[in-house]
Parts: sequence; C-alpha cells; structure tokens
Amino acid sequence: EVNAAYTDAVLMGLGEAESAGEVAPLVFEAVRHIASLGQADNDRWLGMSLRRHYRDVPLDLVELVRDRALQALDPTDNTPVVVSEGSDDGQSAADMHMNGINTARGSLAEALGDLLVYDVDGQRTALVVPHLKTMAGDPVLSVRSCAAHTLAVSLRHARPQAIAAFETLIDADDRLLAAGLVQQLMLYIGNVDPEVVDPVIQRMLASSDDEAREAGGRMAAFAALEWKRP
Repeated sequence: EVNAAYTDAVLMGLGEAESAGEVAPLVFEAVRHIASLGQADNDRWLGMSLRRHYRDVPLDLVELVRDRALQALDPTDNTPVVVSEGSDDGQSAADMHMNGINTARGSLAEALGDLLVYDVDGQRTALVVPHLKTMAGDPVLSVRSCAAHTLAVSLRHARPQAIAAFETLIDADDRLLAAGLVQQLMLYIGNVDPEVVDPVIQRMLASSDDEAREAGGRMAAFAALEWKRP
C-alpha cells in the first residue's frame, strides 16, 4: 500500500547512486521487491534503476524489463509529454526520443537496449528476439523510436530477426524515419545490408514530411559515399 512516489524515488536513487560491484545484489533484490508490488507507476523507472550495473544484471531482471516494456500501460496514445521550443505539436522527429523516455514503455525499451549492449554470449538477446516485432509495432511513435535502439543492439546476435522487426518498425508515419535512433538503426543495417535501406531512403526523399526528406537526403549522401550505392 506504499505510495508509488516513494518507490519511484528509491528506483531513481538506485539509478543515480555511485556504488561498488558488491552492492549490485542488493540493488537487484530491491528492484525485484518494488516490481513485485505491482505499482504501474513504477514501471518507468525499473530499467533506469539498474543502469549502474547493466553489465551484471541477471537474466530474470532482463526478463522483468522486457515484460514491462511490452505490457506497461503508459503511454496510452501519441499525446506528447514534452514540446520543444519551435515545435508546433510536440510530434516532430526531434521530440520523439525525449517523449519516448518520459513514458514507461519508451524508457523500458531503451533500458532493454542498454542491457543488450552488454550481452556477450547472446543469452539476453535470446530472451528478447521473440518479442522484437511486438516492440517495433508499438502504436505510439515515440515508443517505437526508443524500440529502434533495442533492434539496433539485437543486430549483433539476431540480425535476421532484427531486420524483420525493422520492417514492422517503419510501417508508420514518415516522421519516425527522421528520429535519431531510427536513423542510427538504418546506418547499422546499411553497413552490412545496404539493399535493405535503399527503398527506405527513396521513401524518405519522396515524403511530404520536411524532416523525413531532409534526413533522407543525409542518408542518401552517406549511402553513396560509404556504401557505394547509386
């Protein structure tokens, strides 16, 4: 029955605190306990609370972050959390990452990607692979932009599945294609499989969205110079 604001504060504190490796098991146990309370308002901070120990997080907590990234109720729609200066509606590509990480599913998707950065043997990625398309197909654009990070890191141990999920990810408004993490994902894919990115670049260049066209121009120039594309 504890107020979720207090457990939020504990999770944020764990994520901010400098702590030695021997403290990690206590952090993990605290996160498990808070998650067991079933407070939906805590979901946003569960991944962030582990960030000082991402390298050593046990598989059950990777599963916890994964499951909450898939099941958290926040956000319910595309209503922006943050509207940057100069933005008309908070829905620009430049706003997407900030809006994503200020929601539960978005912050958890990014934390899940950060956990996969330290996946040396593929065990963590194996827990996520069956759910990549679901994450990539999130109905909220800002959450999809964060999920692009999870897909990008999954390329190391599960490239075919990550590329398949990329096709789901980009089945959305053209503005998403100009989001920073989506652009980064396209670069990682194109470095090995540029033919996957070619039609996306053509789509961006033909888009009615200004941000998508500008990002497409940058990507086209990079593809020509670095990947020897026409």
